[in-house]
Amino acid sequence: MPYVDDLIVRSMTDVEALEHYEQIFSRATQFGIQFKLSKCTFFSRNLEVLGHVVTPQGRIPNPAKVKAITTFPMVNSQSAVQKLL
Repeated sequence: MPYVDDLIVRSMTDVEALEHYEQIFSRATQFGIQFKLSKCTFFSRNLEVLGHVVTPQGRIPNPAKVKAITTFPMVNSQSAVQKLL
């Protein structure tokens, strides 16, 4: 699935992933698209994307992002609410 300048490939098995990679690299070669290897991750089981963690079980909010919200100090004045908003 394309997203701006990122490409996320979801495969159920490693064999299927290899087939997907072959298709992607074939098309990339066909259209002159190049990838920066240092920014590529292959065969990852968990991936952080746009504030979420994608796992084999599905997508969940990134725990680090949730922690920032749950540990935010309680607002108890109008000025604190205005700062929060």
